Amino acid sequence: MPNAKKHPAQVGNSLQEISESTGKGKLSDLAYWKDLSGQEQVFLGHYVYYRDIGLAARTSGVGLDWVTNKCRVVKGFQEMLDYVMEYPKELAKAIAEEALPRAAMRMRNVLETSENPQVIIKVSKQLTDMVLLLGDKPWFAGNGASTMNFINIQGFDNPTDVKVIEG
Repeated sequence: MPNAKKHPAQVGNSLQEISESTGKGKLSDLAYWKDLSGQEQVFLGHYVYYRDIGLAARTSGVGLDWVTNKCRVVKGFQEMLDYVMEYPKELAKAIAEEALPRAAMRMRNVLETSENPQVIIKVSKQLTDMVLLLGDKPWFAGNGASTMNFINIQGFDNPTDVKVIEG
């Protein structure tokens, strides 16, 4: 299916055009990616994982006729098949970028509802790490504030009994 009817030079040109259109080669920046449905994105993930269109179609709950139809009807779908196979890391990044907002909302919910201090500290650290991974600096960075990872808590009844909570 991938490019069965295209000359190898045409396939290379399509991939080059896709990469050059973004300047960075980021899949999530491509108009084709933004137009894909969730089912189409899941299929692409299975396709990269199994490296077999038939198995990817079965695993995704669609048939080969669905794939053939998408290649014919959906603009850029064939190019996306080629692109994700060539750059699987870009597919993983695009999927992760779209999942981050939901993950952040779930962590926020845990912060608002949890009574467990250890859970709150761990989730707070995860959110901070997520912000740092996204390239943003938190408000406390650069202001001389500490960004320690461990907090020592001394009990009032026994000052020598120190608990370390990993954060």
